[in-house]
Amino acid sequence: MNDIRFLRNELSELSDNIKKAEKCNEISRNYLYRNLDLVEHYAHLALNHMAEYDEHIEKGKAFQNLGAACFLRQDFTDGVNYYHEASLMAQNDPLTLLRIYLGIGINFTLLECYRDAIKYEEMALSLAIKHNYITEKVPIFNNLGRIYSQLGEFELANHYYYSGVQLANELEAWSRLGYLYVGLARNALFSKDLTNMEKILLKMEESMEKHGEIWFLGINKTLWATYYLHFDNFELSKSNFDIGMSILKEEEQAHYIFIAYCDYLNTLLELNHLSYSKLYFFDFYQTLETFSIETGYPTYYKMKANYYSRLNDIKNFNEFNMAYQTKHEALCQIIKKYF
Repeated sequence: MNDIRFLRNELSELSDNIKKAEKCNEISRNYLYRNLDLVEHYAHLALNHMAEYDEHIEKGKAFQNLGAACFLRQDFTDGVNYYHEASLMAQNDPLTLLRIYLGIGINFTLLECYRDAIKYEEMALSLAIKHNYITEKVPIFNNLGRIYSQLGEFELANHYYYSGVQLANELEAWSRLGYLYVGLARNALFSKDLTNMEKILLKMEESMEKHGEIWFLGINKTLWATYYLHFDNFELSKSNFDIGMSILKEEEQAHYIFIAYCDYLNTLLELNHLSYSKLYFFDFYQTLETFSIETGYPTYYKMKANYYSRLNDIKNFNEFNMAYQTKHEALCQIIKKYF
């Protein structure tokens, strides 16, 4: 956090509004994966400093930061709208444009629109290569890893994740290691490589302790919870899930709340623990409502349809499958309006 303190000290010494906006955007960006309220606070400060300008690169950066915060909160509609506003002002700002492509790509991934997701991540990668944006390759590698992991191409996913880890270590971008370890652990989970999953989670804990980046502590705990399900250790699984979810909810980490419930419930269904999963479906839905996690509903409905399919309950399967298709199409229309 020393980098942020340094930036805030620099901000206090500035008088020019454009330079103030530039510094506010830089501070806002640095609070990602640390404090979303402050991401939004400094982005709004940047917009205030740029109030006299109709269009400006710094306004585009501020809208992009606000959109990124919305997406991490799973506030899908506002995130898309902010990214659209940012894109209108970023045509001569390839770095902001790259970050817009990144965010759009990961949201297409959440909606399982993988062709569109790959398209936007590859557009981001092209800009990173063209303009030598080395640091930005880390989240691009992470997002491509996630796409290919969800497509079941586990070796290719690992290639991208480990490329990101190597680059993050070279750049000393410690705050970015966390989401790469999350991706690697989930890839090991999906590929049933539980031995490797254990090693990755331990490495993740070591990294968090060493670098003081504790944003990912909650999701680390819920991943351990999912790991223990495979060994029928329900007591240890439940305690880790409860601790992790408590942390995630306290910090309002909607993105990882969503991921945690998905991984946990999918594992319960896969292991055919249907009565146990029923309790977590109820909690999942209540949490979607509480945190307004828009992109979570299609996945919830799809998983619930899977649940009823395993119970041979055709009526409820059809009901939830239709709810999935309806909500999924509605969200696709929102993002495809602009992208």
